[in-house]
This record gives sequence, C-alpha cells and structure tokens, in this order.
Amino acid sequence: MGMISSAPYEFDCEEPGRKPGLFAFASYSREMAQRRERLGLFHQFGDYFVAALLLLSLARAEVPAWPLVVGVVGLANAAMTRGPLAAFRRVSLGLHAVADIGVVVACLVGAVAVRSNTTDAFVLGSAALIQAVVVWLARSVDRASQ
Repeated sequence: MGMISSAPYEFDCEEPGRKPGLFAFASYSREMAQRRERLGLFHQFGDYFVAALLLLSLARAEVPAWPLVVGVVGLANAAMTRGPLAAFRRVSLGLHAVADIGVVVACLVGAVAVRSNTTDAFVLGSAALIQAVVVWLARSVDRASQ
C-alpha cells in the first residue's frame, strides 16, 4: 500500500505511486459535510435551548418583556435558519450569525435592566452565557476545520 505524503491528507492507494482517485476526495468531502451538519445540529439545538429557557422563565418573571421578546426572537432565529432542525429555512447563515450576537447582547442588557430581581437577571445572564458559548464553539470548530 503506497502513501502519498505531498498531499495535505494521506490516502491509501492500491498501487505505489498512484494518486488518490475521485472516490478518496469524495469521501473526504462527505466527511466534512457530516461534520458541518453535526456542528449545525449542535448550534441549532443550543439556540432552541436558550429560547426555551427564556420562554419558560416567563412564569415567574417580574418583568416578562425581556424574556418574552428575546425568547421569541431566539426561537424565530433557530426555526428560520438553514440548518438540520429548521422549520422554515428562510434566513441566511450570515443573518443568523448577526441574530445570535443580538440575542447575547439583548440578554446581557436585559440582565442589567432587571438587576433588582436577581432571579430574572440570573436567567437572562445564564441565557447570554449559554448562547455565547454555543456561538463561540461553533465558530471556533468551523474555523479549525477549514
């Protein structure tokens, strides 16, 4: 079995000196597509989780406007983007990324705005932290795979 070392990825070839064929590159691109799909699944599940956390916190929130607005925006963001768990697939990934940052900022602003109620501030701060970690992990893993 010959190995080609000049390529960035090594493939097994049946004959020494033979370059990898189309099937080797097709399997590599299929593997990368599966990684991106898993990453999108993780990211979109995180978006849904944060939206559910905010909407479920409405039951005991003193100021329900912050969790309601941010939760609905987060839920729409998760449901309308182009991803494996999307319901509508209307929003581009670029707009989805901007909306992700908007949800984080809105949660932080809401946590500061309702700081007199520590429970509401903690829920909004936790949602901001979870959303920020999901966005950061998705972007860092995506950049590392490129």
